[in-house]
Amino acid sequence: MPSNLQTLISNIPVAEDGHVIDRRYHNSLREALVAMAASQVASLPAVEKGLALTFAPSFLAAEPQPPWAFALGFATKAAGGTCEGWIPVTLPNGARLQKLVIVGGRAEAPVAPNTFTFVVQLLRQPLNDAATTTLISIPGLNSPANEKEPFVAEGIFQVPGVTTPAAIAEFQTVDNSQFKYLVRARLVSATANMTVRIYGIRVELGGDLGSPQQLMPVTILLAQGGSVVQS
Repeated sequence: MPSNLQTLISNIPVAEDGHVIDRRYHNSLREALVAMAASQVASLPAVEKGLALTFAPSFLAAEPQPPWAFALGFATKAAGGTCEGWIPVTLPNGARLQKLVIVGGRAEAPVAPNTFTFVVQLLRQPLNDAATTTLISIPGLNSPANEKEPFVAEGIFQVPGVTTPAAIAEFQTVDNSQFKYLVRARLVSATANMTVRIYGIRVELGGDLGSPQQLMPVTILLAQGGSVVQS
């Protein structure tokens, strides 16, 4: 136990029959509890505080679609048409999925409006099946807002039709004993005048649901001057 915490606990007065319990009892107990909460937060491993894992977009071919083309450290579209690929991502078991982020670039020559589909998704696939579930999909990759070099786009964890807390926790928690996790990038109906690049992929995770600290948000409430401050 840290020495400062031991001191704070020893400063809590011992209540005895016939003694008046004044503010010292409450305030000293409060100070000890705040110190205990702060020490718990400081000792949490990185995966419980929040962890970001980055991956190079070295996409494998998703046959029968044409593959992405590659330069050093990034993926580019093939000349027009469609390209699709995927990479396996290794995630810490028990962590909670939060966001999928890609950094890329997109440019189009000033011609007639270009109708195309551009999707990047984080998928879960059982070890004994070919079916996949989309856990995170990044929206708006074909919007004018992302026609720039570079752009950063993100999507948050969301599985359509999954609404109960228990079901959400099941899908959001990384379970390497039963599933593998993949990132898929698909570009459809691109014209030859369009350039698309993906420079990097980031998966952001939260805490371990099996940890006692995750049963409630890690929050310290401090009463200061009659107000409540969250840190």
